[in-house]
Amino acid sequence: MNANLALRLTEHARKRPDAPAIMTWRDGGHRAWTFSEIDHASRHAASLFLRFGLLKGDTVLLWQPMSAELYILMIGEWRAGLAVMFIDPGQ
Repeated sequence: MNANLALRLTEHARKRPDAPAIMTWRDGGHRAWTFSEIDHASRHAASLFLRFGLLKGDTVLLWQPMSAELYILMIGEWRAGLAVMFIDPGQ
């Protein structure tokens, strides 16, 4: 199912690259991530995970607050075939 999520993201990035996919509000401001930005950033994250020597099936712990960045990293892990685990340091 997780690989399907990455594939769906790629489909949306191709069909509607500039459409907002994730919107965040914090510290009095907001940010809209487009499908294209998330697709690109998650691909970059996947390549970094693999460059660090992680192998398909490895589990990676993300120490990241709940945020758009967390979801981008999770998609990157799925793209690389990694198992996802995360801890929100704010909890």
